[in-house]
Amino acid sequence: MSSPNKGPRRALVIGAGPSGLVTAKYLLADVNNTTTVVVLEASHQIGGTFVNKVYDNTRLVSSKYLTAFSDHRMPEAYPNHPSADQYVQYLESYCDRFDITQHIRFQCQVISVQDDNNNNASSRGKTTDENDVMTIQDTNGYIVQYKDFRESSSSSSSSNDQEQGKIVTEHFDLVAVCSGLHNVPNIPKLPNQQAFQGTILHSSQYQEPSIFDNQRVLVCGSGETAMDICYRAVQNKNCQSVAMNVRRGFLSIPHTLPNDRPLDVFITNWLEHSHEHPWVHALRLRWWLSTLVTRTFLLATGSSVGFNQWACETKPIKRGYHIINKSHAAMAHMNVPIKRQWGWWGQFWLWVYGETHLKPITTFHRTAIARIDDNGKTVHFEDGRSVDVDTIVLATGYRQSFPFLDKTTMIQQSMMTSNDPCMEKNNKPNTYRLDEDPLPSEHFIVSNERPHLGFIGFVRPNVGAIPPMSELQVMWWLEKLKGNLTNPTLYQRPSTPSYMVLGQKYPYGVDYGNYMHRVAEDIGSAPTLSMLWRSNHPLRALYTYCQGQAYIGIFRLQGPYASKTCWNIFDNELWEVCLDRGWAENFGLASITGLSLIMNVVVCGLEAAFSLVTLRPPRLFSRYG
Repeated sequence: MSSPNKGPRRALVIGAGPSGLVTAKYLLADVNNTTTVVVLEASHQIGGTFVNKVYDNTRLVSSKYLTAFSDHRMPEAYPNHPSADQYVQYLESYCDRFDITQHIRFQCQVISVQDDNNNNASSRGKTTDENDVMTIQDTNGYIVQYKDFRESSSSSSSSNDQEQGKIVTEHFDLVAVCSGLHNVPNIPKLPNQQAFQGTILHSSQYQEPSIFDNQRVLVCGSGETAMDICYRAVQNKNCQSVAMNVRRGFLSIPHTLPNDRPLDVFITNWLEHSHEHPWVHALRLRWWLSTLVTRTFLLATGSSVGFNQWACETKPIKRGYHIINKSHAAMAHMNVPIKRQWGWWGQFWLWVYGETHLKPITTFHRTAIARIDDNGKTVHFEDGRSVDVDTIVLATGYRQSFPFLDKTTMIQQSMMTSNDPCMEKNNKPNTYRLDEDPLPSEHFIVSNERPHLGFIGFVRPNVGAIPPMSELQVMWWLEKLKGNLTNPTLYQRPSTPSYMVLGQKYPYGVDYGNYMHRVAEDIGSAPTLSMLWRSNHPLRALYTYCQGQAYIGIFRLQGPYASKTCWNIFDNELWEVCLDRGWAENFGLASITGLSLIMNVVVCGLEAAFSLVTLRPPRLFSRYG
């Protein structure tokens, strides 16, 4: 690790979405090390994806309890899953409270971020790795070029001047890339696409369902956006038909359970994300127990492959393998054609869920588009089936792209090792999957070679939210720059068994709770049971942590960013969230924790017996895996 950079610094934040705003807030608070903070935002307002990529009636699928930042909570009057407009209002109040807006330069688009080669270049640490790639310690900061469109948009300049903008060059000691996951649409080219006589659009272009009037619609994709668009199309009475093409399948569980209880609060910390015996953790025995309980719960809904899910199942249905699809409304329409094929059994479940008279959505599962017919309307699939369509919506997601970074910088900061999740399976050097730019090696935040170039908000949680992950990432990054990591080498790669999502649909998919605990442990912010027992309300604190979700506030109860405000939130709001789950659900979660405790105690006994033979001291419970 490079030595900590001492003295005041100029910091740049790229993007004014949630990740960029929370990064700016922490940089502004770090007054002993940062004198200037500049946020460059290409659009005209804050919010990022929640402004630029929203469609009609968009709502968060993560709850307000999990999504809110640690010391600025969402209003009590907000619904459990706020609308995009409400969330942007929340972000605006966050900016007002922490005085962030004055540091944002809107309508400024970053062109390039390059090493400052002219600032005492001889003192920069340089080494050559085994692939002869020059590794550079970025102690001299970065030269940043960006286009400033503010003057041209407010003046009577020609249209050509308005398109070009004014090029500005500045030096920054720190650069935080917070440009967001949903920035560059992934638009595949369909076979014989030029013959299609209808409309092809990416989901980012969708705004409202009237575009489906008198149309036969095909949606390609299996994410939450694909499900949302399918539902809006099938709800349009003037839409002729809706079909969905899903190549691999997905695990569907609604983001809200009966009585408007958020799904993401039904997850616990103790003995699942922390305080496991190393053998239990290595074998993922807690995940096996969760899988058993989850499959039993799903079976009670009529299907063991998802919540009332009869279409587009994926495999295996196990804890820790999938990023859950929490947009569930279209599933009822997708079930109809399949349940009808199951005779009286399918009719029974159609009646149970009131799906009998729903307009069906036809699914083309585990297949891909083979070609578009020369007639310009018929789409043929690889499994031999076909469908006539007028509109094709490509809900095919986004590519992770950093066009302002040159390839050399990306290779250096990623270090291009064979276990990088973005490498092709054949591990060919310099080859990336899905044309994605790589993330750094250490928690996907920074690399040891470029500690002053941080990437905030790019990991994808299975059941969680990105904004609180971004907040913890910023805390970790600042502590690394100060040289304060408690164990700076242990988690340079996601080597712990429960760290990554195992389904590998996304190269940077992580298990939310495990990722949060691993990052927090590095900076000494992960709660200890002894600390919680010494609190003002010890039983309440222990229960809220042990049987509650990995809310960002619990990682500010101790450590370098400990906050009395977060303690108050922890003792009140988050405690009440646990109570609101219901006594039966709390008893069920406590029972699972009890079974997990028995597993850990048994394994501790086995290890103690083993240690008598090998004369090795037993490890007993490990604090964090």
